[in-house]
Amino acid sequence: MGSAWIASPRRRKSSSERLIVFLLCAAAVWVTVLVFNIERWVDFYRIARTGLGRTEIGYGYQILLNTGIAIVILGIPAACIGAVLPLMIRAMSAEGVPLGARVGALLTWNTLGAVAGTLLTGFVLMPMLGLRNAFGALALILGLVAFIIARPMGRRLMIAPLTVAALSVSLFIFGSEDWQNVMSSGVFRIWETKFDSRLMPLRKKHIKILFYKDAPDATVSVEAVDGIVGPESIGLRINGKPDAGTDVDVGNQLLLAHLPLLVKPGAKDVFVLGLGSGITAGATLAYPIQRLDIAENCEPVISAAGIFGDWNHHVLDNPRTHIWREDARTVLKLHPQLYDVLITEPSNPWTVGVGSVFSREFYEIAASRLKPGGIVAQWFHVYEVNDDIERLVLRTFNSVFPYIEVWDTGVGDIVILGSQKPWQTGPEVFRQGFAIDRVRTDMWMLDIQSPEALLARQLASQQTGFAIAGDGPIQSDLFPILEYAAPRAFYIGAGSQMLWRFDERTGQQLLAPAWKTTALGSLPSVNAQVVFSDFSTINGELFGCLFGTAPNAGVPCVFKTPLPVPPPAADKSAVAYAEKEFNAGNLENAGQLAAFALKQNPNDSQAGYVSRVIEREKKMRQTGGE
Repeated sequence: MGSAWIASPRRRKSSSERLIVFLLCAAAVWVTVLVFNIERWVDFYRIARTGLGRTEIGYGYQILLNTGIAIVILGIPAACIGAVLPLMIRAMSAEGVPLGARVGALLTWNTLGAVAGTLLTGFVLMPMLGLRNAFGALALILGLVAFIIARPMGRRLMIAPLTVAALSVSLFIFGSEDWQNVMSSGVFRIWETKFDSRLMPLRKKHIKILFYKDAPDATVSVEAVDGIVGPESIGLRINGKPDAGTDVDVGNQLLLAHLPLLVKPGAKDVFVLGLGSGITAGATLAYPIQRLDIAENCEPVISAAGIFGDWNHHVLDNPRTHIWREDARTVLKLHPQLYDVLITEPSNPWTVGVGSVFSREFYEIAASRLKPGGIVAQWFHVYEVNDDIERLVLRTFNSVFPYIEVWDTGVGDIVILGSQKPWQTGPEVFRQGFAIDRVRTDMWMLDIQSPEALLARQLASQQTGFAIAGDGPIQSDLFPILEYAAPRAFYIGAGSQMLWRFDERTGQQLLAPAWKTTALGSLPSVNAQVVFSDFSTINGELFGCLFGTAPNAGVPCVFKTPLPVPPPAADKSAVAYAEKEFNAGNLENAGQLAAFALKQNPNDSQAGYVSRVIEREKKMRQTGGE
């Protein structure tokens, strides 16, 4: 666009040197004004979004809005700088020197400068100065270059570049607090039907930023509410999105570590993908493991984890801990170490690049680094995704790990345990871990006061977990479906309730292992209520059953409804009777009923789910559980 503007016939006779000075100064001023007015840009973005609906059409408009803002913010200075090259070529042509050689040299230096600028910014300026000061350095360099060009043309023309350079220097002195407040606020997740101008000032008033640092790939901050540094208040944000903390997130962070290690009590070597606050990694050290490898490719996250030292038990200082400042896929591919437990807690899949650690290829790499019988623990969420994405992630994980469990770790989070072989689980297995003081302390902090109470958080056992997703697409490196579906689902923001239908604590009790139903049935309702009081559940029906709130009408609850649970009077379907026959141990009858239901309606997802559970159970009995 800048080159096209310069090529206009009206500007062919313009003084190239003077116009170059003007364009460089204009670009520097624009960058400076952008940085100083970051809050105004955010207000404009929020106002514009109030007119967009959370629909497919609204998502399209959101893409156009983002594109337009990017063109204005980055396109204007890029056009100014882009116009300089053809102007310099025009100046050379006026000098009467051999044009071809001079233009070739100019283009070569332009290309080398672009590469050097990218490397310098990504590996030097941003890590050392931060994103805001890198913009300041850009504005200052533009002003100084304009000054050098203007110097031979007289003092009057030198005034503008000097003024611009002085203005850019002020970026290093004033306004950094406003910038940090905006960049760590995560305004892209704020939905308003009416613009509230008080939002950012109130945030600035009540949020204290304890840590802030930019990396080439992320902005990392640690915040405290009202400046109170305590167990209820500190949170880690990456690019403005809360990724870890010491409030409600702590339940998910702790269970992500404890669940695989409780079912693998003899584990010696553990790998963790993503450090975050370090709470998950620190929890693994409660067990007698010998080695903990952590892969974290964002250096500021490693620095920020030190602030959480009292909660992560100073995991970075432990001699058993080894930090890899590298991408987890690279570490697992090139490092020959085998692990008993591999824990993966990446950011949300709508974040750029994260889909690669939800792909089948990544899980195959992970499986190749597991010892025989090793366990993988995968974090995922049910907020800001849809049912198809939930199935996609489960299906892809299950395509490599045929035996899986799904655990309900909080109001919006799940943990999927997977292995290539079945493993022993249940209260008797958990007791070995509960005998460790620090493990027991963590569990009590999560209101889990016994191994049976921990089992209350299991949504689907190995007996049914594999059957949830069914047939469908797989996330792969060549076909990264998640990369495109997740941002759309995030924008619409409805959340997934698909797992409600497959919860063994409510509607799927008849398909759950008998020992599990017995153990949960023996847990008093009041004890179950304690488990889900502070750290809730993803299943609204279960919450309604326990606390007497909607939606709970007609939904059986293992903590209140003893087996056998008869099918509701209105449900006389073959699937309902197949579940009853399965629970009674009549697998042949159950299989025939499920097959009949599928024949009647091949698209019946419940019939397909029940059929898969029955077929797996038949094979398990034939092979003696292998």
